[in-house]
Amino acid sequence: MDELLDVHLLLGSDPHERIDLVVAAASVHELDRVREAASRAVSSSRPLMQAAGILALGALGIDDAASRGALATAAATLVGSEDDDVREAVAQAAGMCSTDGRMTLPLLVLADDASTAVRLAAVRGLAVSADDEPDDGGDVAALLLRRFDDPDPDVRDFAVFALGVNRDVDTPAIRDALLQRLDDDEADTAGEAAVALARRGDRRVLPALKERLARADVGNLWVEAAAELADPVTLPALLALWHAGWAKDDARPQVLLEAIQACGGAAT
Repeated sequence: MDELLDVHLLLGSDPHERIDLVVAAASVHELDRVREAASRAVSSSRPLMQAAGILALGALGIDDAASRGALATAAATLVGSEDDDVREAVAQAAGMCSTDGRMTLPLLVLADDASTAVRLAAVRGLAVSADDEPDDGGDVAALLLRRFDDPDPDVRDFAVFALGVNRDVDTPAIRDALLQRLDDDEADTAGEAAVALARRGDRRVLPALKERLARADVGNLWVEAAAELADPVTLPALLALWHAGWAKDDARPQVLLEAIQACGGAAT
């Protein structure tokens, strides 16, 4: 495999660069050849090659069914690896192809891993649901709900995003768990929870939402939550942010205008 692409560069790349690297190798050396090399690497006794092989299969599997099949087989084998980096690579690779239901089980297993990096990769992978996921979220929803209380702030953040924002599953237990996360002061967890509650029309988010909107440095997730809830009671705070120039400094300035309009106001 290291004859077809730079293995160390592959392992050190971010997800987008990794995909580009593998696709480029497939273009130069032919898809079948790269897939076969990746499959052989997965069967290697070297953890580094195992990790590189399964990441390559994940990148190829985005558009290639044969690679997804090889990835499903490899993930079932390597999910129990004693090497943290290999298990993290399995989670990252499965996450690239998470719409394939065969990836759900390894991601569920790895989302409960002892390694924070592995759990985070798995929860990120579960952010996009499989095509055969039941409407109530099934085991995935139950797993993500457990991860709301993860000791790592980034894992909590992605769990709330995956279940609360990226899925429409709505139960009293999920709403109550989201409500508890409004006081989470790490990562973007509280803001994601606010958006999730607002989308579900849960007005219990209002006290926290009004308090946050009163801050000049409020994050755009809270403003997005105001747009989702569309309650006129937040309009004075939103207009105050507009006149204070909040939109000039935020990465998502349009969300404030959307919130003002959703709440029945007009920015002038």
